[in-house]
Amino acid sequence: MLPLLFDDSMVEKMMEHDYRNFDAFLKQNRMALGNFNDRYKNLLPQMVDGIALLLDMNIVSLHGNSVLLTDKEFCHIMIQCNESKRLKRIYGAIEKLMDLTKRVDISTEYSKLKVLL
Repeated sequence: MLPLLFDDSMVEKMMEHDYRNFDAFLKQNRMALGNFNDRYKNLLPQMVDGIALLLDMNIVSLHGNSVLLTDKEFCHIMIQCNESKRLKRIYGAIEKLMDLTKRVDISTEYSKLKVLL
């Protein structure tokens, strides 16, 4: 979901609207998500490097197909000590996105976004 969070217009839409579910978000933003696969593939190296760094710092851990936050204080401290408005908006969008996707099969949603690996 990183390409959604790095797109300021998607973050803005996520923050301004109360979507019923992830499908509603996808349907209302179909045009803006047309190049999601390209953005996903372009961000893959940075995503892998970022996860590796967070693993080395013991901030996250791997459990099967999931990356889990193990140091919850890290995020709170980083948000509190940082003056970046963009980072704070992304953090708010993460909470909304997590709420929309917590009961869905991510692989199904990725197929709707036409992600090809």
